[in-house]
Amino acid sequence: MDVKDAILNRRSIRKFDGKSIDNDTIKNIIKIAQKSPSWVNAQTVRINVAKGKTLDKIKKDHYDLNTNPNVHGNPIIPFREMDKWDDVSQKNMQHWLSNNQKQVGSEWGNLISENSNHLYNASAVVYLSLPNDYSEWSLIDLGLLAQSIMLAAYEMGIDSLPAYEFVKYPKQLGENLALDDHEKVIFGIGLGYRDDNASINNIKSDRMNTNDVLNILN
Repeated sequence: MDVKDAILNRRSIRKFDGKSIDNDTIKNIIKIAQKSPSWVNAQTVRINVAKGKTLDKIKKDHYDLNTNPNVHGNPIIPFREMDKWDDVSQKNMQHWLSNNQKQVGSEWGNLISENSNHLYNASAVVYLSLPNDYSEWSLIDLGLLAQSIMLAAYEMGIDSLPAYEFVKYPKQLGENLALDDHEKVIFGIGLGYRDDNASINNIKSDRMNTNDVLNILN
């Protein structure tokens, strides 16, 4: 795999076309991603992939909860409002929001809401979980593993989306994934093939100038 190409050209897809991904391909993606670094090789992260009927049930429950005004998300890693982030992060977020309107149009917000209600029509969702008493270092392992999963998927022509929406309702997720009480779902990655006709997939994110984030001390 050309790692540079994968890093530069993989991007988040917010509407998939629903085409199925076979189990062998998913297993191969995970096997490759398992080479990610891990603290003292602890390999604490557990991986559950929802497809087919299991994912259909997760999507139905998600839709019902998401469209109920009396229900609010309660992910294991708490949601933070934009105005609670540092000033630089807020500036970047506002720039992203402004660009979305330029790239997609004024309806971009409604399109994101509509697709998030249906979990973006993902063909499979990779759920990454940790035990209740996890070390915070395991969160770093989990992030490294997540990136490797997305890059390995890209190599196989499969698009991806890391999203808060996938882990918004951990109680229902735990039930649908048949997890015991000792395991927490931390993060989710949608996999599938992009819908080329969906304008919401025109969203592209830029990054800060390297000189603004890098400090080399010789």
